[in-house]
Amino acid sequence: NAPSLVLFKNFDEGQAVFGGEWESDSISEFNAPSLVLFKNFDEGQAVFGGEWESDSISEFVKENALPLINVFSQASAPKLFGSGIESHFLYFNAEDSDSHEATMASLK
Repeated sequence: NAPSLVLFKNFDEGQAVFGGEWESDSISEFNAPSLVLFKNFDEGQAVFGGEWESDSISEFVKENALPLINVFSQASAPKLFGSGIESHFLYFNAEDSDSHEATMASLK
């Protein structure tokens, strides 16, 4: 069996951890060679489908490193604006507003 390369990402700390997995039920759905980014937001995982070159892989990780919907704060601003994503949609609404939960659910 050819190994599948699994990419694990700790999004809270902003560090990528790489690991190889050869015989596990957790990767049986992927064809080798595979590069999979598992994440605890949005769709839960992203499967790389580009060219096996470092620039393509780096771009894939950057594009999938942040949730589509983020709460903007002073702490999150450097991650959001330093991510390399050039277009942002900003929506401002107080979290305690009556419309906040419904609006966030519709955006997701």
